[in-house]
Amino acid sequence: FYSMNNGKHFKFHRVNSLIDDKIKGIRCHESYQKHCVILNSQNLNTGVVIMNRLGGKDGLPFNESISIETTQKYIWIGTNKGMVRMNVNDEEQFKYYYGPRYLPNSLRENTEQAVINVWKLFLNDDSLVVATKNGMSVFNLVPYTLKNKEKILSPITEARHNRFGLTSDCALKNYGDLSSFEMHDSDNDGLWTSMTVASLAFKYAVTKDPNVKKQAWKHVNGLKLLNDITNIPGLPARSALHQTSDPGYGHWHNSTNPTYNGWIWKGDTSSDEIVGHLFAYPLVHDLLAETTEEKYLAKSLILNITKYIIQNNYFLMDVTGKRTTWGVWNPKYLNDDPEWDDERGINSLQILSWLVSAKRIAEGTPDQELIKKALQDLLNHDYLTNIINCKILHPQDLNYSDDELNYLPYFTWMWADMKSNNHTLKDNLEFHASITRTFTHIKDYKSPLWSVMTGIYHQHIRPTNFQEQDLIDGIESLRQWPLEQIKWNVLNEHRLDVTPSRYPSRHDQFRIRELLPYNEIACFRFNCDPYQVNGGSGFVEYEPTAFMLPYWLAR
Repeated sequence: FYSMNNGKHFKFHRVNSLIDDKIKGIRCHESYQKHCVILNSQNLNTGVVIMNRLGGKDGLPFNESISIETTQKYIWIGTNKGMVRMNVNDEEQFKYYYGPRYLPNSLRENTEQAVINVWKLFLNDDSLVVATKNGMSVFNLVPYTLKNKEKILSPITEARHNRFGLTSDCALKNYGDLSSFEMHDSDNDGLWTSMTVASLAFKYAVTKDPNVKKQAWKHVNGLKLLNDITNIPGLPARSALHQTSDPGYGHWHNSTNPTYNGWIWKGDTSSDEIVGHLFAYPLVHDLLAETTEEKYLAKSLILNITKYIIQNNYFLMDVTGKRTTWGVWNPKYLNDDPEWDDERGINSLQILSWLVSAKRIAEGTPDQELIKKALQDLLNHDYLTNIINCKILHPQDLNYSDDELNYLPYFTWMWADMKSNNHTLKDNLEFHASITRTFTHIKDYKSPLWSVMTGIYHQHIRPTNFQEQDLIDGIESLRQWPLEQIKWNVLNEHRLDVTPSRYPSRHDQFRIRELLPYNEIACFRFNCDPYQVNGGSGFVEYEPTAFMLPYWLAR
């Protein structure tokens, strides 16, 4: 290539082995001390006097380059598969834009999304137009605070994810078209609604906005519906539908509660649901409920479920008279049955946290002795020892739902301790060993919720191995969280900057060893595998709770 000095003299540069193909473009950036990018179809080279070849090990996501442009802060490289943004003076040197989240095209059609050209829109900002074979995208890089992002995400729940007060994802009849949404039931309406209620309880604690309380109470009533529709105090339904026909999936029953004549409810309620309900209700009691009636409702919901499990020998009994598939906290199963070895730690943690929480709520009532007796009974069965090894670590048995089913009970126990008069959790060595061990093995996911909850334990109860960087990582994930909650289809296995994992997922799907930014994968809840980098469909939108809950808890 040739460079010109002061518009007068040309200088010829030849760099063997580094530039090994026809040059397709050069861009230099004044703000980078005349740092230049030299583009060809096989690699990327940077520099002027000293040439450096960039590849996957340097963070370059893809190298089949077609076009190049510079804006105020960045160099943009169009490739055969999406667009790369380059920032020489930043730790985040490369950002990758690929798939229908960013560029016009549907990956379900298996086309390449080649970027034909990129043009800057204005001289003094970072706006640009990106042309592909299927249309154009306009990129406007606009700074947001997390507060700004919360205001954008917050209305999504009420717009498309409030079905009788219940929250879950919604289907899109047309690809990526939010106007074609259809709400539906899910197996875990209770869990997702409970996490929505918790996020709104924290939001109300910060803002004291009566509209937030009003919104929260709609979803509390949704949880109450799940409890009332079964007509069995203490047994919440998985989901509910206002119809009499069986939808064909799950264990459905007609409601015998006269208030819900013409409704059906989904049975075989799992431990996931109970984790959610008993995570949310103490927060409703302490943060949302302000009248005697409101506090009584929250108290009743906590005690009904807890007593129902105790009175049924630590099982969740279904309307059929048999235990539900996953509603098991009985010592003979958890301690003695090899089939329940994986659940020993996590289910022991769950039941202990609920009993500690219910004991505080039941103080001064006839139920207190029943709960205290049950708690002592399970302590005598070594449930405290059981909780030390909650996190299952076998590479092909990693279940990210279990992180949710660990951490919500961790927080339920922590909340009960912080709100009680006797702060005993700081001296509980087994709990300390458990949460420290679990966080050590999951902190690389950079989950904002697990980071914030562990930080609360570290700051308010007992110091752990938690570092400031762990909180920074969690906040960074909130920064990366997409503004759209559509689960667009993504494909990342072709990238140069990732390393395939030796271990596929539990469902034998492709995984990598690095954690990609959350806005480059299809992960909208913290029960997903963040290392499984292909997925999505463009036909689902998720509720924004995975952003809202850690954000408002941290606030």
